[in-house]
Amino acid sequence: MMYRKIKKDEVPQLVNFTYLALYVAPGQKAFDKDIVYSPEISKYYMDFDNERELCFVCQIDEKLVGAVWGRQWLGDIQGYGFFSPQFLELTISILPDYRGRGIGTKLLELFISEVRRLEFKGLSLSVSHGNRAKNIYEKFGFKVVELRDDDILMVLPFK
Repeated sequence: MMYRKIKKDEVPQLVNFTYLALYVAPGQKAFDKDIVYSPEISKYYMDFDNERELCFVCQIDEKLVGAVWGRQWLGDIQGYGFFSPQFLELTISILPDYRGRGIGTKLLELFISEVRRLEFKGLSLSVSHGNRAKNIYEKFGFKVVELRDDDILMVLPFK
């Protein structure tokens, strides 16, 4: 198992990781795969530039099994977890067969540590009601700043 920054030729895999980041409540039908091409979702991976943006992956053998990345939203384009242009919006996704092994925790540790060294004021994210990942985010210090109908906005401000 290896944790590292994403390589340029691996960036297209963020499409699938974006799809897997969409929370589906137990007993609910999964989203149609084409949802990742909608403007609301595609902005999470479209034009991702691994030279100026940050993404860590977990690789087992030759397979990427997890990814965490951040987008900085400027202007009119904003994600569901947008808080401020000075905050990176975090997205994390682990392949289903690899969940529960601590991969997400390790990816978050690496990502948060690296983002703290940059000039951002913090991280933000959106988590769906009922998603157990909220507990993990809270352990890392994320705080709820807004309860919305479909999701919860959380931030981790850097001091």
